[in-house]
Amino acid sequence: MASTTFVNGVTIVDATWANDVNNLTYNGVGNAGYKYGTLSFTDTSILGQQIFAVAGPVKNLLQNTNATATANASYVVSNNSGTATTFYGAYGINSSGYTGSGSFNLPNITYLYSISADLVLGTKSANGFRVVLNNRATDELTWSYTATGSIAQYKCGVATAESAWGVAGAGTFTVDCSLSNVFSVTLAANVTGPNFVITNPTNGQTINLFITQDATGSRTLGWPTSFKWPGGSVGTISTAANAVDLLVATYRTSTASWHVQLTKGFA
Repeated sequence: MASTTFVNGVTIVDATWANDVNNLTYNGVGNAGYKYGTLSFTDTSILGQQIFAVAGPVKNLLQNTNATATANASYVVSNNSGTATTFYGAYGINSSGYTGSGSFNLPNITYLYSISADLVLGTKSANGFRVVLNNRATDELTWSYTATGSIAQYKCGVATAESAWGVAGAGTFTVDCSLSNVFSVTLAANVTGPNFVITNPTNGQTINLFITQDATGSRTLGWPTSFKWPGGSVGTISTAANAVDLLVATYRTSTASWHVQLTKGFA
């Protein structure tokens, strides 16, 4: 079987070294414990490095094919204070048969956690932080870096689903709660309750809907039958031209209803 010796004392047997980790040896010479390829930059204290140039993904795979209730596959890191139960962090995935209480014990979930110290997620340069669900083109949450350290953008506080009603004629005004918590509509025609549709709410979700009259004014807006009003008194929007009202509604799954409040006449 052919062998190839790389720098820093690493001997590769049969060149396809990843097939058998037992064939990989290290004699403690230099910075790298094992080395394949050449880094495009200079660094120190490298335990191992693998450098490839391929027109596609490069993967380092770890799989546990056992499907029992305690099986998972994890990468674990620790420090000088670490023990078997303290001061370590883990990243991994649970088996399909994993059981236990709490989200960390759900089957098939991918997890990241810290033991004995805080877990920090973020950037160490002037970059933002994004959360994406279901590979959607629109971020669920976005924090943009500012010099003062404040949150420059938080998706649930941005009107990402603005709709101008009636400009193109009759239709349905739809609020998709999976897109945002803040919406706005400009009324250019009357809207009946059945044509005001709210989709994809979650239990406890609160949405804010800015309602603006066009330059003509006197447009009316009917409400979905799922709306519940304080004291049973149904709200009526402002009618003055260009008037702005704010509807705040919180959803309850147990009753399939929205508990709403209307604040009128913002100047």
